[in-house]
Amino acid sequence: KGAVTRNRVGGASGIDFNYGAAPNLQLTATLPVAFESQLNGEYAFGFGNVELAAKYRFLRHEKFGVDVSVFP
Repeated sequence: KGAVTRNRVGGASGIDFNYGAAPNLQLTATLPVAFESQLNGEYAFGFGNVELAAKYRFLRHEKFGVDVSVFP
């Protein structure tokens, strides 16, 4: 994702890791690299906001094909 204005170009890209830690539990880590370039030639990049999360499926209804999960 990114943004372009009259004076700068900026955005972020990264890697998303997902791991099935246990039945009905998925752990996620997102490691982004952010960048910004200004028209005057200045350029900067570095790590963006790291995201750590856990998703837990607490209801599984195979007959209807409906699952319910919490992903804070």
